Amino acid sequence: MPVSKTAGLISAGLFTVLLMGLPLLAGMAANPWVATAEAFYRSGALVFGGGHVVLPMLQGEPAIAEAVSQDQYLAGYGAAQAVPGPLFTFVAFLGFNMEAGAWAWLSSALALIAVFLPGVLLVVAALPFWAAVQTSPLARSSVAGANAAVVGILAGAPITPVVTSAITGLAPLLIALACLALLMLAKWPAWAVVADRRSDRARSTPHWGVGGRLSNGCVSAAEYTFFEQREEHGMNTITVELSDEDAALVRKHADFEGVTISDFARSAILDKIEDSCDLQELREAIAEEGNNDCTHD
Repeated sequence: MPVSKTAGLISAGLFTVLLMGLPLLAGMAANPWVATAEAFYRSGALVFGGGHVVLPMLQGEPAIAEAVSQDQYLAGYGAAQAVPGPLFTFVAFLGFNMEAGAWAWLSSALALIAVFLPGVLLVVAALPFWAAVQTSPLARSSVAGANAAVVGILAGAPITPVVTSAITGLAPLLIALACLALLMLAKWPAWAVVADRRSDRARSTPHWGVGGRLSNGCVSAAEYTFFEQREEHGMNTITVELSDEDAALVRKHADFEGVTISDFARSAILDKIEDSCDLQELREAIAEEGNNDCTHD
């Protein structure tokens, strides 16, 4: 069904109003939901050249950077390569990690709608005038220039932050080349390469982790188990009681698999544990079970 010029103009006006109005509303309201909608809408409106180009733009958004660590960001970006559909669906992962509990699903939906909405509005706005635009020499020159810019942006997108953050030595470089060989030469599907790499990392990389379950020991609390996994020492565990607020902090800093937390988050959470629990008693209880390598100092 053809789109009328009136509908096209309304769509263009709505696109402009949201692009200019959401930043003003976010500044005045100081509401995290408005900030989320504004960040993703602006990214979807200003980016061109494909989903890879939006990567550095989204990472620079304060609302996203405060809620999603770099490890989480890159893990989600890597997983997004293994699923079908446009790369913009990566924002659903980001939105989910910006909230806790049931609100995470709503945040995920909001981020997804906000990033796709500008493109939909622009397409509807352009359709009634597309025939005239196609015959315009100025429009053709603009498209040619945009295509050249897209090539440069796409070439730079994998370098920052992917290469600069992930290729930190010879071993990561060799792993990256091996994964590339599996994709290009062995013709492995992307999801198989990502799954194999994640499982290898889980087997060999020392990390701090957190696993959780509902607590039956405290009212309105979540019980979490912290462990330090080392190849030479096995796995050490400490079980502690955390409030809902502290549990949300853990989920906020947890990575894509929900197990790894940053050193900063580890330090902050352990400080909270020491304020509310007797770590020595926990260590002694673990020692009685034969696990004497606990080093949570």
